[in-house]
Amino acid sequence: MWDVDVVERAMKNTPAKWNKPLAPKIEQHLSGKRYDPLIRKVLVEGVNQVWPDEVKSWIQCPAVERSPPLGDGSDDQSVLRSQWQPSDWDDDLVCPLHWATPIHQLVCDWVWPKQLDQPPYNEPQGPLLELDTEDYAGRIAEEWLVEKLLTMGGLRLASILNLIFAEPRDH
Repeated sequence: MWDVDVVERAMKNTPAKWNKPLAPKIEQHLSGKRYDPLIRKVLVEGVNQVWPDEVKSWIQCPAVERSPPLGDGSDDQSVLRSQWQPSDWDDDLVCPLHWATPIHQLVCDWVWPKQLDQPPYNEPQGPLLELDTEDYAGRIAEEWLVEKLLTMGGLRLASILNLIFAEPRDH
């Protein structure tokens, strides 16, 4: 459901007014795809009206204190651990653990409905839980959840790519 259908629904439910081109500065980055109206809507309404106070924080990383290396060779490769520390993965510019933590909480809170862990839905031959309901799919649309997650991911990716491909500063 989350891989394709909710994004498809968000594109399908984008009002027709977003089919019209915007300023050339925006349009030069669009490629005439069927998702362009959703991008226009997210840029104009989402970034400027729905989440203006949040957008800047989506690409910011908190200052991270680094612990000294252990010196036992365990720093040579990433190892799955039961307790990750932000300083193991995050720095002042790119902070995937910091960025993923609220998304993980969102998933735990309501992306995976609690009914999935209860009978009859948690039984091997139990029925499938209907997610195309006002309580579930309607809430996703009403809260602009798909648009927000796509925008967060897009801004974070753009920020990282800008960092990678930026011209070195003269010191």
